Amino acid sequence: MSGPSSHADGPSIPDESGPANPSDVELIVEVDTVRYFETTIGMQTPANGETTSELASKVDDGTPPTRVVPPTRVVKLSGDVPHKRVEAAWVGFVRSTADRLEGELLRCRCDGTLGCAADYEIVDAAIKQARSQADRPALTGVRRLRRKWRRMASWWTGSDVDQAWEALHTAGQTLLEIESETVVKSQLGDMAAAVVTALNAKDLRLKDYLKTLQALATPGRAITPADRAQLRSIRQASDAASDAAHGDARAYRNTLMSVGALLAAVLSVVAVLAWGDAGVRSVFAAAHTNPGRWYVVELEIVASLAGLTGAVFSLRNYSGFQFTYGLATVQAFLKGGTGAATGLFGVLLVQAGLVTSLKPQTGGGVFAIAVIFGYAQYLFTRLVDKQATDVLSSAGSRNDPGTKTEVPAGADPPNLLTTEL
Repeated sequence: MSGPSSHADGPSIPDESGPANPSDVELIVEVDTVRYFETTIGMQTPANGETTSELASKVDDGTPPTRVVPPTRVVKLSGDVPHKRVEAAWVGFVRSTADRLEGELLRCRCDGTLGCAADYEIVDAAIKQARSQADRPALTGVRRLRRKWRRMASWWTGSDVDQAWEALHTAGQTLLEIESETVVKSQLGDMAAAVVTALNAKDLRLKDYLKTLQALATPGRAITPADRAQLRSIRQASDAASDAAHGDARAYRNTLMSVGALLAAVLSVVAVLAWGDAGVRSVFAAAHTNPGRWYVVELEIVASLAGLTGAVFSLRNYSGFQFTYGLATVQAFLKGGTGAATGLFGVLLVQAGLVTSLKPQTGGGVFAIAVIFGYAQYLFTRLVDKQATDVLSSAGSRNDPGTKTEVPAGADPPNLLTTEL
C-alpha cells in the first residue's frame, strides 16, 4: 500500500509496519490491569450514520448503498489478563488462538462492500465471544462452593470450551472471505492436514477436498470468490467433524465415570453389609473360620490393586496426551473397581467349590485368589481400552506429534506447494 487514503475517502489506513500517523491510535486506557487500545484500520462507517440493516434494505430496493466498512475496532491483549491461580488448559489455547485471529483480522484490507463489512463484524463478534468464554464469566461473582459446582458442571458438559471453540471456528471460516490471496494460500497445507485428521478415511468428501486444495495451491492460480466459498465449506466440515469427535470423547469419558461410580457404590454396599453381618463375611471365607469385620474390605482393596496394574499397560495405546479428557484416569478408576468386583466374585466361586480346578483356601490363599481374579478384569476392560483409543484418535490434533496425518488408501498425497521453485 502506497500510503494512507485521503480524509475524503475515510480515515487513514495504516501500513503493515504500524499506524500511518498518531491519530490512527485514538485511545489507550488502563482498566483493572487489562489494557485496551482502539485503532482505526482504514475503514469508515457511512457518513449519514446508516446502519448495516438499513444499507441492506437499500440494496434490496435497488438504491446504491453508501460505501460500508467496519467501524473502529477495540483489541484486548490477552497477555494482560489478570492471572488466576488455577486455570484450565483450554483457556490458554482459546486466548492464544483468539490473539492470532485478531492479528489476521487487523491485517485484512476490505474493499468497502456490504459483504466485507458484515464479515468483519462476524469475525469481531466471534473473537469477543471466544474471549468471553475463556474468562469463565459463570465463575465470577459467586461463592466458592457454588463456583466449584459450576466448574464441575462445565467440565462434565464441556459447555464453556465448546462455545469458545465454535466461536473461534466461525471466525476462522469467515476470515477466508476477506483475507488476502497470499494468506489464504498459505493455509492450504494446514487445511489438508485438518481434513485427513478430522474426516474418516471412508468419507466421500475426503478425496475431493484434497483435490480441490491441490488445485488451488497451483502457483499463479488466482483465488476467486467461488474458491473462497469452497475453502470455507471445507474448513467448516473439518471443524464440525473435529467438534463432534471431541464431544464423543467427552461423552465416552462421562459414561465410563458413571459406570465406575455405580460399580463403586455396589462394592461399598457389599463392604458395609459384610462389616455388620458375619454371615455375609462367611460367604467369602473358608468353612469354620471367623474373619474380622474388615475382611471383605481388605479383599476388595487387594483385588483393586491387581486391577490397577492393568491400567499401566493401557497407556501404551495412547498416541497423544494433549486432548485425552482424563480418559486415562477414568480408565484406571474403572479398572480398579472392576478388579475389586472380579476378585471378590472369584473368591466367592472358589470358596463355594464352583471352580473345580481350585480348592477352597484359607488365610493368605484367599488373597492370592483375589489377586488372580482381580487382574483378570483385563478380559472385560480391554474392549473399553480399544474404544477409548479409537475415540481419542478421532479427537486428535493434527499438530500433535503422535497424530499421523496420512491420505486415505488409494489416494495420492496432494502437492500443496504454492510457490514456484
